[in-house]
Amino acid sequence: MINGGKPMTFAVFSCSQYQAACQSTKIGRAVEGRELATIHDYRQRLGQYRSDPDLQFSHQIALWIVVWLSAFQIGKLLDLSMLETRHYERDITDVRDTKLLAAIIPDRSLVGANQEKWPLDTLSESKRQGVIWRIIGYVKSILSYDPATGRGVIGVEFAGTGVTSSAGPFDKGNFTQAVGYSTECVRNNVDLQWGEGYYRGFFALTMNSKPLNATYYSVRNVSNALSLHVFKSAFRNFDGFASANFTVNAGENRLACPVASGHALSGALKSQVN
Repeated sequence: MINGGKPMTFAVFSCSQYQAACQSTKIGRAVEGRELATIHDYRQRLGQYRSDPDLQFSHQIALWIVVWLSAFQIGKLLDLSMLETRHYERDITDVRDTKLLAAIIPDRSLVGANQEKWPLDTLSESKRQGVIWRIIGYVKSILSYDPATGRGVIGVEFAGTGVTSSAGPFDKGNFTQAVGYSTECVRNNVDLQWGEGYYRGFFALTMNSKPLNATYYSVRNVSNALSLHVFKSAFRNFDGFASANFTVNAGENRLACPVASGHALSGALKSQVN
């Protein structure tokens, strides 16, 4: 029996930017020191991060698993494999011209040969041992399949956002425009069942021996002073809501239908896109 028979919950989020993108001064999180270049610089920055009382409290009450190469076994309930998909076996990481990059290193892969083999071996062994849930964590969207035949389907992929980062191509500054953009993404991507183009947020995964539920929590505004509560170096944002909930049944490699029960409080759901 795992966790006393109670469901196990993971919060899955990206919060790598302590300074919350360009809002550092506004929310009292300006970083100290210069651009990181030496071991002293990194130690100084880490010390500043760890001075945050909220971060200290979070480490006290919950286990943290960061996205670097590692594996975790939690009884027969869960096998978790973490992949590094940003720098592992990447000789060049800052060339944004993908055609040029392909010409320089034609056989360059996202995770590298070793990481491609390792999770496959891990997943196979996990299945042989009868583990209920097999989860791979990574920082890039990598799955694709043929929706007509089902070929290539190995599981369900939940891709979240950075909690404090800018919205990138979705950052239209207008709710209607952002929703329109996410709607187009869902309409034009056969793999994508739901897209959130306006709110930053994070996923909470709750699992037991039967279903796995994934809830996306949207944060209304990470830079609005009215929604930020700053105490010393602490940054608390209570202005959020559960915008969509998804279910995966044990033993299945797809979302339970109707997806998100046919309704989401924000974003674009494929069943609602014409």
